[in-house]
Amino acid sequence: MAATGRVEFLHVNQFDFSIDGVTQNHVHKIDGLHQVVEVAEYRYGDQPDRGLQAARLEPFDITVTKDVSVTDEIYQWRDALKKGDAQRKTISIGLVDRSGKSMGEYQLFNCLPKSWSLGSFHAGTSGHATETVVINVEKLVYKAP
Repeated sequence: MAATGRVEFLHVNQFDFSIDGVTQNHVHKIDGLHQVVEVAEYRYGDQPDRGLQAARLEPFDITVTKDVSVTDEIYQWRDALKKGDAQRKTISIGLVDRSGKSMGEYQLFNCLPKSWSLGSFHAGTSGHATETVVINVEKLVYKAP
């Protein structure tokens, strides 16, 4: 008989984010993690009917919002791109449970920063300054724990 236990659901506020193995702290939000498969039409031999089949995976963009901090890995990456050195990097988004145990990981390959913006400054508030980076992703792989 299979053991039944309590299902542990993952919380959206518990994740790790790293670029080429370097953890980026103070990441607040990651949007756009998805994958689309192109559908191609085909016809087999002289058959009159046409069929559909999965084709290639389309690249997509993710949007990362984080606190502006003294670490400058993202700035260096963007700066290298502006100088003509397109460094494709691997991004890892690690899923963790309440105890901090790894519950899986999304690996994003051949990533390039596409755009960057600095959040608004408000004299009447005491929050942190934030930056938003849009990153183009060519390939997504899920790695189970």
